[in-house]
Amino acid sequence: MEENLTLHEASFVSRIDGDEIPVHPDSIIPSPNHLLSQFLEDGLCEYAFYYDSNKDICYVNSNLMSALGIAKPYIEKPATGIYEFIHPDDVRIFDQAFAWVKNKDRESLRRDFRLLTEKGKVFWVQFAGISEIHIEGSGGNLVGHLIDITHRVRWEIQHKNIIDGSSAIVFFADLKTHETRYSENLRQLLPDAKLEFEGDLLASIFPFVVFEDRQRLRDSVEQMIEGKTGKYSTEFRLQRPDGSRVWISCRCKSFFDASRQAKMIAGNLFNLSEMNQIRENVDKSCILHEITELPGRGRLLLDIEKMIHNRYVMSAAIVLLDIKGFHTYNDRFGRKTGDELLKGLSQMLSDRLPAEGILFHIHIDSFCILWPHATRLQVQSFMEFLQQETANPVMIGQDAIYTSFSMSAALFPSCGSSADELLANAEITLHKIKKEKWTKHAIYVPSDKRELKEKLDFEFQLTKALRNKREGFQMYYQPLVDAASGSLIGAEALLRWLSHENEIIKPEKIIAGLEATGYMDDMSEWVLEQGIRQCSEWLDAGVDPQFLIHINITAEDLMRPTYSESVFRMLKKYSMSPDNLILEITETSLMRNISICRQNLIRLRNGGVKIALDDFGTGYSSLNYLRELPVNVIKIDRAFIEDIQRDRFNHSFISAIILLAHSISRSVCIEGIEEIGQADFIRDLKADSFQGFYFGKPVSTSVFESKYFKNGYKQGRPSI
Repeated sequence: MEENLTLHEASFVSRIDGDEIPVHPDSIIPSPNHLLSQFLEDGLCEYAFYYDSNKDICYVNSNLMSALGIAKPYIEKPATGIYEFIHPDDVRIFDQAFAWVKNKDRESLRRDFRLLTEKGKVFWVQFAGISEIHIEGSGGNLVGHLIDITHRVRWEIQHKNIIDGSSAIVFFADLKTHETRYSENLRQLLPDAKLEFEGDLLASIFPFVVFEDRQRLRDSVEQMIEGKTGKYSTEFRLQRPDGSRVWISCRCKSFFDASRQAKMIAGNLFNLSEMNQIRENVDKSCILHEITELPGRGRLLLDIEKMIHNRYVMSAAIVLLDIKGFHTYNDRFGRKTGDELLKGLSQMLSDRLPAEGILFHIHIDSFCILWPHATRLQVQSFMEFLQQETANPVMIGQDAIYTSFSMSAALFPSCGSSADELLANAEITLHKIKKEKWTKHAIYVPSDKRELKEKLDFEFQLTKALRNKREGFQMYYQPLVDAASGSLIGAEALLRWLSHENEIIKPEKIIAGLEATGYMDDMSEWVLEQGIRQCSEWLDAGVDPQFLIHINITAEDLMRPTYSESVFRMLKKYSMSPDNLILEITETSLMRNISICRQNLIRLRNGGVKIALDDFGTGYSSLNYLRELPVNVIKIDRAFIEDIQRDRFNHSFISAIILLAHSISRSVCIEGIEEIGQADFIRDLKADSFQGFYFGKPVSTSVFESKYFKNGYKQGRPSI
């Protein structure tokens, strides 16, 4: 049988046999000549097919097989089976395409449609060629090929979305076919205008152009059509159906298509009336704040520059006023009340402005006063006066709301000689004021900028070290001892950073830097792991099995829902019992988040981890925490140890807390012991454990081991 077949026909027989499909001689694709065989070769076209109408089978080349995700080189009963590969929305288009082959009805032909794979993937194809051939004894068969146009269609869709999303009206004109197309948003101006048409490219809008402007528009277009210019710009008026008139700006450019055959014109129409309205709104927002209707930041900068260049102004000041915790008013009373509060404060400040002073609202919670001819003494007195005035509430309806300001000032010319410099320096000092607990207001001094630079430099170096595998970071350990026997019972793990100058940076500075740079969570996890790992090694080496490692955590740690699980994973990783771990959290950090933190603390306590409440007695709800939280250990702050032998209050406070703690099964650790007299005095009060420089300062791992385990780990509980 095969000896009479063409090369391509034989290949079809081989592939079909490979799929174990019985093939009969009359099922072979009849080929009138060698040209059809060549056409079906994979290398000649992307996707090829041949439809045998007598057998109702459609053969496809391997490219189309792969694209459709089918295993066989043919589709059986394509009259119905082919539709499982056609996108449902394109079935009508597909049918029209094949109807065109039969009826030669070009108007009904649309060549682009979507194909579906067995896995649901969609791609666009185009009929690049399709013909009906008549083979003797076979009747009319179809042969054709498709081109994948997915990327082109996606680009066209994206292009259309860009055009539709633009406020400009876009149009394209083909000067060869005399076809013009406008973007959909033309209908916003002229609801009845045609978007696609043949003929004069101005035909759609010319009837709406104001008569006096028509010739000017026509002349510009004709110069481009005649090739006298490659681009033009003009403005004209449109008379809208409702009788209103709008000014339109037209920008056009001519070019040739890729074939260099057809000349094209592309352009934009801009509604100048809308643009002017937008400009007015922008200018207004720059000048007036939407809530208080006070001048804004943009206007402030303009007015400062104007004042600086006024030769009659020898001195001046800008005073910044930041409402403390303004977001809490919105959260508590609602946005409407917050807006009313801003209006009330703006009125209060306006009523108290110094002579020639101007009030600006430069941020949602910040005001600024521009004060020509002001002196340092006047500014200082004025800020003190405003601070006193905030003792009076702002009345919002029947509610009295109390507020306060953080204030800073910059003086001209001593604090700056430009608007940007003055405002920046005032903001530097304001930032400093907001960080300080007791200072309410200040005037900029050069040291403020130096301090900020040092702070930023430190944060840069800190970030660099963290990214460089935590270069310079170490864990130090401070001993904790049994109050009665003086034996070592544990250690507190403390983070230290050794700078490039071999200086040990203060812990408070490191913590502030970590919080400012956003690395606090990452370092908290690292400290936890290092402390657990080190304690596990000591226990494996023979330290007393009851040895405790104290590790500090933050309220932010406890606010993470899965924090307790992460602690237990770390303990499991280093095979350490939860009984050897004490997590310390300060009382002050819990004040804002006690309800959120409680759940994690309960899970940790239930899992065997001990909890210590650090700096006890420095907050507002110390005793309440003993009832609310699953605390094992109370660490009394070092502030109560100072002058303990003579200060009756401190003595009574510590004595009372120890008695209370023991009555509810809590142990007490006294921090900050620096001399033997303090230790002996407090020991009589029956505290459980001590910590302080008298017993040992924080030291590196190697120093701690050599100092406290020098006689061997198995000594167990060395006395200090």
